[in-house]
Amino acid sequence: MKNKQSVTQILRVVTQQNSSGKSVLHSVVKVPVKSWPAADAGDAIIWSTPMVPADNSDRDLKKDRNKVGMTLENGSVFRVTELGPGFETPMHRTLSIDYGVVLAGELETELDSGEVARFSKGDVFVHRGTNHLWRNPSGDTKCMFAVCMIESKEINHDGKTLRPTPVWKIVISSLWSMLKKSGNTLPSKSNLKFHKANAGQIRKVITAHNNDLKAVIVYDKHVGFRNPHNEQAGVAKIWQTSDLPASNTHDFEKAVTNNDEVQLTGSSFVILELKPGVITEKLISETIDYCIIIEGEVDLILDNGESTSLKTGDTVVQRGTSHAWRNPGQEINRIAISSIKATNKN
Repeated sequence: MKNKQSVTQILRVVTQQNSSGKSVLHSVVKVPVKSWPAADAGDAIIWSTPMVPADNSDRDLKKDRNKVGMTLENGSVFRVTELGPGFETPMHRTLSIDYGVVLAGELETELDSGEVARFSKGDVFVHRGTNHLWRNPSGDTKCMFAVCMIESKEINHDGKTLRPTPVWKIVISSLWSMLKKSGNTLPSKSNLKFHKANAGQIRKVITAHNNDLKAVIVYDKHVGFRNPHNEQAGVAKIWQTSDLPASNTHDFEKAVTNNDEVQLTGSSFVILELKPGVITEKLISETIDYCIIIEGEVDLILDNGESTSLKTGDTVVQRGTSHAWRNPGQEINRIAISSIKATNKN
């Protein structure tokens, strides 16, 4: 990432409604991964909203230019992060619920309880206001992951409130880590939880807090794809919240159940799977959808019939617009979709 010739570029497609209420393209651009100071790591801010529920009106079309830190207070952030070989972030907590998917390489997350999970490409995770760090366990390969971060409510337990980690503390920890680090390769932890991928399923990992308010892994399983309307298209429900800002203390069992419909009253995180040649019915909802292609190639089709071809790693910001997905290839494709309740009024 230090070499300007090799900067990673993330394709971003943004949609909007025209004066007739039809879906059209607003922009198709490449967003560069910007390096973090003195670190072999960086990120690309794909989009952000200054509030949740989000605003999909034309007033919000420039909100990819919001000043974003670790999160965006009261809002949401969609980012892609790249970690160089052996890179490790400081332990940190954000006041958010994080919907994430691994795009390339291998990735580890370590919690303040000492628990560690390793992810491979296509694995998904939900950090629920938990204290964690990220690590690339490889000694020679970059890893990349995408995360949608949504403002969450404070977590209170027995009179104690869990606070986000101050940015200054993260910066100091990062600099200290870089100064004392003697090489690029960090030892991988021995107490890893790792599951081999199964065909037709996707692995999801959920974190929460134990009675001592330490972060722990409370769910680590493979889930299948449901086909409620089309045998050729399936949905794996990863998580949902019933309100915004999101709650990290709501009914856990309901949120991890995959056999009921997603209710778009707050936020949701799903994986859409399309078999070869399939085109979905027209989809529209009062949400802003942060989408990233995690496997295969897919076409995005708008109201006027316009089609945009996307490949693995490309992103789409659907701003309450009517659309359909089509798999034009010979392989199954998958799309990670984080949806946030929004309004469309100009």
